[in-house]
Amino acid sequence: MKSILVFLAVLVALPSMYFGLGYLGLFGINFWGVKYQDARTNVFQETKAYRHGTIRDIENLCIEIEKAETTTHKNALRATLNHRIAAFDYNLLPSHVKKCIES
Repeated sequence: MKSILVFLAVLVALPSMYFGLGYLGLFGINFWGVKYQDARTNVFQETKAYRHGTIRDIENLCIEIEKAETTTHKNALRATLNHRIAAFDYNLLPSHVKKCIES
């Protein structure tokens, strides 16, 4: 009889522990996962490919602003340009791109 009770207790305890540890794992991901992803994002933003790609996108936006015919289109492109610049270090931009931004 004791062995049946122990078996039933283990049968109830193991799934409970499994779900409890799973919940703690989700709590850990919720806390540590955010910090881990922030670190990965920071490392990615420091890569050469990211910097060159962002500078190239900003240069292309400057060219598109010059080509735009309507003021509505220019204003939309300027808003996009301002958004891209806000997320990027202004000091890393080359001088010809800074001139485009300032004009």
